[in-house]
Amino acid sequence: MLPAATERILRELPDDALLLDVGGWAAPFNRADYVLDLMPYETRGAMGSYGPREERFSRNTWVVRDICDRRPWPFEDYQFDFSICVTTLEDIRDPLWVCSELSRVSKAGYVEVPTIEAELIFNVEGDGPWLGHEHHRW
Repeated sequence: MLPAATERILRELPDDALLLDVGGWAAPFNRADYVLDLMPYETRGAMGSYGPREERFSRNTWVVRDICDRRPWPFEDYQFDFSICVTTLEDIRDPLWVCSELSRVSKAGYVEVPTIEAELIFNVEGDGPWLGHEHHRW
């Protein structure tokens, strides 16, 4: 997550605001109250984490499921004051569904995807016939 975005969210989001991190397994946002991801809680943080030092989410608020399975997520409409989805949409098979559910369960939010420039300079050495991350679908 961009450092400026992290700082702004932490500065402007009230402490009692409920926050959801969608797809945060590799590097969860520690300020999140809930995390929704395909991967289990015990394996979180393969790429570290960001935000405050202490995790606000817990094993009980880490929801494991396929976010693209076309079933409504297990949250009420506008349950969350704020949601984030950082470097996830480019990896999944149905980003439109995920965006529709983000809009349903959140009053506001932040979405971050890699820039086209970042994709074009990754793998420029020629490891395979394409540039960019081979696991990025979009």
